[in-house]
Amino acid sequence: MNSTRRLNHVKMKIVFALCMVFSLAFITCSHKRGSRIFSCKRVPEQYFNLLKDTGNSEALHNTIGDLNRIIAESSGCSTAYMLLGDIYLSSNEYNLAENNFRYSLKIKGDNIYSIFRMGILFLNRGINDSAVRYFDLAERMKNKNGFVIDDTHEFEDVTGIPSFDIEYSKIIFNRAIANYRAGNYLNSMYDLNYCIKHNILANETYFYRGLVHLKIDDFERACSDFNSAKLYGNDKASKFLKENNCVHFLSQKVH
Repeated sequence: MNSTRRLNHVKMKIVFALCMVFSLAFITCSHKRGSRIFSCKRVPEQYFNLLKDTGNSEALHNTIGDLNRIIAESSGCSTAYMLLGDIYLSSNEYNLAENNFRYSLKIKGDNIYSIFRMGILFLNRGINDSAVRYFDLAERMKNKNGFVIDDTHEFEDVTGIPSFDIEYSKIIFNRAIANYRAGNYLNSMYDLNYCIKHNILANETYFYRGLVHLKIDDFERACSDFNSAKLYGNDKASKFLKENNCVHFLSQKVH
């Protein structure tokens, strides 16, 4: 009887030791893998931060795999599609990016981050009219009841994760660029005036407004804007001023 008890006691110690070994192994493995969570309800925001480090190809590959697993478990996960779209956009894989953003918007049509990034996608591809349409949609979502909402802090209906909001100034600036490239110079001018009034990316906005003035044959105002862009450190504006006779117009403005 005593020998049986001792044997059972030894067995229990062995089982306990094995459990401890497997637990430590699991914790170590989870730590090495970054404690990734395969759940739409807990899509880690470090995935979003990882997109900024596009040089880490292994990490991005793992992230794509994780997000695809989440989608396989929950096909209604708008955030997972959105993050996949951003990964592919950062890699200039525009077709894959567009497909994932569209799936994201099919699930949650007011996902402003996906809408804005679709505008960026078309802007990068040179499809400027489509870019303008998406920036218009994003701008309308930000403008409600006559005032601008800068931080909506909305939550995904499905995931419970905060939607990635977009600053109003980013929408307006990128729409100005898209309108300029599409040949909609007056609309571009309108947005650039807003950016300059609110001191948004002054070195770029003055430069682009100078380009708009050139397109509408207002060389004097173009020179003035290029000079302002130069003062903010825009090298392209400095080059233009060197290559063109703006001295006359600028000296007249000073006097």
